[in-house]
Amino acid sequence: MNVGDIVELEGWLVIIDYKLFLMPENYSESYEDGEKIEMSNPEIMFSVMDEILPLGGGKSFIFHKSKVLGGLIELSPMKIKPTALSVEERGRGFISIDIEGDV
Repeated sequence: MNVGDIVELEGWLVIIDYKLFLMPENYSESYEDGEKIEMSNPEIMFSVMDEILPLGGGKSFIFHKSKVLGGLIELSPMKIKPTALSVEERGRGFISIDIEGDV
């Protein structure tokens, strides 16, 4: 992958230190220190919160399977500028998240 590439990724959407990340589907137990890709605009988390039921009892109230399409803007650490995002919500399947309203 190179900076500027358009990528389509799937994984777990999670908040770590007030930033939004996509982790691989098979993440390690210490996911905060493991492999992950940062979203360039963390304010998207507010649009996600409008569409999902937040989780309780964990460090992150967003921990949902997600699909993201966007441009790669950094390689180390990896960072993506999303153009489309969908999140799996219990009982509703994957729902599209409005990311344009928060950019």
